[in-house]
Amino acid sequence: MQVKVCSKCKTEKEIELFNRDRSKASGYRSWCKVCDNINNKIQYEKDPQARRDSRKEYYYANREGEIQRRTEFRKKNVDMHRGHKYMQLYGITLEQYEDMRCAQNYKCAICGLDEVDNKNKKLFVDHCHDTQTVRGLLCHWCNAALGSFKDNTDVLEKAITYLKERNGKR
Repeated sequence: MQVKVCSKCKTEKEIELFNRDRSKASGYRSWCKVCDNINNKIQYEKDPQARRDSRKEYYYANREGEIQRRTEFRKKNVDMHRGHKYMQLYGITLEQYEDMRCAQNYKCAICGLDEVDNKNKKLFVDHCHDTQTVRGLLCHWCNAALGSFKDNTDVLEKAITYLKERNGKR
């Protein structure tokens, strides 16, 4: 068991209680993790923007690697990423989404198109933009159509009348 003395708190601690640092001869930082965390917390309480700035600096200094790392992470964790998005955008869990898919027999709630025949091979969450209430799952085309009509039933009824009157006529 290796030990090291923290230069901040002057306490002898196990080497595992120090953060790694390749630039140091010992391979570890001179302050223990506890002192390091306290120092960082004090710094960031004084200037909360500093933490965001340091993360931005790191990202832009290592942009290609960061983009690749994040892309690989998303590919490995597709369900987790989708679950976060569903919760963030619609307030539903991935399990609730899956329950809705099953309840709709994996088909669009409007036209009945099977999700495997859909544009992205998945159903899209339809929700009311005013109340944020989830209404069901739709194929790409039905979801885009409702979005184009801005959920306005009057305009949709006029579109139906238009199609009935003019369908097949030139």
